[in-house]
Amino acid sequence: MTERALDPEPWTLIAYDGATGAHVLARGTAGPRFVDQFGPSAPEDLAVRRREQSGLVYVRDSRIREAALMRAGGCCEYCGVPGFLRADGAIYLETHHIVPLYEDGPDTLANVICLCPNHHREAHFGANATLLRADFLRQIAILLSA
Repeated sequence: MTERALDPEPWTLIAYDGATGAHVLARGTAGPRFVDQFGPSAPEDLAVRRREQSGLVYVRDSRIREAALMRAGGCCEYCGVPGFLRADGAIYLETHHIVPLYEDGPDTLANVICLCPNHHREAHFGANATLLRADFLRQIAILLSA
């Protein structure tokens, strides 16, 4: 049996909606190697623009966030790396709703994990975000049962 390549041209992910899974693929070389939270769909022009915006926001319970930070004790609850020291002496971690509020995730201690900035960004933008969510849920279940 002879195998053949059906399409030797590389494909690139141009856009991805984490909420719906909708995506756009393009045939051709990959996009930029490094991106931030504003890319890769940021406008190309360099002019700073402002616009008025209004909408709804989810009101989070600050007591849940504070309890999660106390539970973490200054370390990422996923990798164990200590948060960094801020200028005011506080240790910085980021709180993350494992099941997002827009997906009807609860604002409870069992659904909030404290993460280092790297794992928090990966949870939102990483290729393994779905796997991370499952790992986070397992980790919090272990922490809460201890």
